[in-house]
Amino acid sequence: MGMSVTDAAMVARMFGADALAAVAVGSDLYSILYYFGVGIISGLAPFYTAAVVRADAIAQLRLQRIGWVSVVLVAALLMPIVWSAPDWLRPMGIEPALLAQGRGYTQAMAVTLLPMLGVVLYRTMLTAAERPRVFLCVTLAMLPLNAAFNYVLMKGAGPIPGLGVTGAGVSSLLVATAILGVLAIIGRIKTTTSSPIRFNWSELFAVMRVGLPIGITAVAEVGVYLGATIYAATLGATDAAAHVLVLRVAGVAYAIPMALLQASMVRMARAETLADPALQSAVIRSSILLGLGSGLLVFAGLAAVANPLSTAFLGYPSGGGRLTGFQRRC
Repeated sequence: MGMSVTDAAMVARMFGADALAAVAVGSDLYSILYYFGVGIISGLAPFYTAAVVRADAIAQLRLQRIGWVSVVLVAALLMPIVWSAPDWLRPMGIEPALLAQGRGYTQAMAVTLLPMLGVVLYRTMLTAAERPRVFLCVTLAMLPLNAAFNYVLMKGAGPIPGLGVTGAGVSSLLVATAILGVLAIIGRIKTTTSSPIRFNWSELFAVMRVGLPIGITAVAEVGVYLGATIYAATLGATDAAAHVLVLRVAGVAYAIPMALLQASMVRMARAETLADPALQSAVIRSSILLGLGSGLLVFAGLAAVANPLSTAFLGYPSGGGRLTGFQRRC
């Protein structure tokens, strides 16, 4: 979400509302499918947690391979949909110029799906192993790199030509690949066995049975908002840009319950593996309380910073403090 917010802020500041609207359609379509993939891969969490609790390195390695097969299958299904979006979205009433301007960005984000789903796999495994700080440190370290790549690739520097808004998509691809590489090194599983580890198709189907409903639920939760960007784009660039800025802020807020969901799943899987009813009840109670508490805090925070955030993204018009029509839409 930090990368997405960075992209939106820099595109809006450097190229204006029309450019932000041009990338919004592809970006939010990508996000809908990305959340679907995240849900499917999250189905690995309870199985991997059980393997960690049992200290079973062989099972962890086998599940990692199952996770990679899931990543490749999901990416192969979703990437063509995002890549071809500028073509099949045109009949919906979106301006052809808007789709053409965002085509390069959309196609770069289609390719980004593969490394980003790989990142989700390692995030799931690290969280299941109760090592989320590793993922946090890596991603925080990469956010400044994303901003730097955005600037260089969008504006150009020395022999590197400026790619306009497409540069933001290429930057996301490069940074996602870098994050995946670092996490792959950190998340290596060491085992002393010399026997071949067989791929277990039944375990893959079990992961899919858990993950697919999570993916569908995630799309149902966020798809109605992200999908509204397509409708907003039919109203014009200004409305689409305002809509996407609001969604970027909402997306950061949504990351909080998403994180609590994954933490609850890991803790419940641990309680199930240990056959501890008291721990299961404690996980349920604490998850509900944390969810309600964080929801109230997020609501209060967003209500307090709505206007300042709009100003931070877009600035006041010169010569006065009155909000522009764009800011009022936000």
